[in-house]
This record gives sequence, C-alpha cells and structure tokens, in this order.
Amino acid sequence: MNSKIKIETFEKNLEVISKAQAGDMLKFQRGLHSHWGIYTGNGEIIHRWDPNGDMSNAQVWKSKINDIMAYDGDLQIHNFLDDKKKPLPISVIVEKAENALGTKGYGLLDKNCEHFVTECRYGQATSRQV
Repeated sequence: MNSKIKIETFEKNLEVISKAQAGDMLKFQRGLHSHWGIYTGNGEIIHRWDPNGDMSNAQVWKSKINDIMAYDGDLQIHNFLDDKKKPLPISVIVEKAENALGTKGYGLLDKNCEHFVTECRYGQATSRQV
C-alpha cells in the first residue's frame, strides 16, 4: 500500500477519534471483515481479540486506538442499532466493557468482537458479519 494512502487513512482516523464519545462502538474496516471495540475515552477501546491473531486465545482487552490502527483500515463511529434499540447509559456501557476485561473465548457465530460491543451498548449481542 502506498505510504501516502496510509498517512491519509491515519489522519482521517484521528479525526474520527476526536469525535468519538465514551460508549460509542468503533468499527475498524479490514477488507472483507470488520473489527469492533467500545470507546472508553482517552484514546482507548475495549475489544475482544488476540494480538497474535490466534482467535482460539482471544479475550477482552483494553488497547490504545493507535495500536489497533497500526493494522490499517478505515475507522468509523458506527452505533448502527441506535435507531432500533435504545443504548444503555454511557456509564453502564463502559462498566459492562470494563467488567469483561480478561474474559476469554471466541466464537465466530456467537462470541465475536461485534457481539461484544452490541452486548455492551444495547444489552443484547448481535452480529451482522455472520
């Protein structure tokens, strides 16, 4: 990938981060799939993943967004169910995410990163990727 494109993507993503509010669902587009996290403020997200790419060892982590952006891809604030479901209060969303830190396990059909963020934000896990 062209380094100019990477810089433009990084700058666009920084603008998205500046608009994010605690409790927002952040979507990192990665080609055919997306990675999701709950924004907790201070440039950090909580998300289900494995930094080594071995999803059999996935767990819920807190990470700096800049570390996740190193994997490339466009970043969006994507609270896609807000028009259908009322989000939980911000403090509850963040608390649910923080209480899940260290929780292990991954299932493509029932326990992926999108399931995690929708459970935190709306109280019901769902994924449109599967």
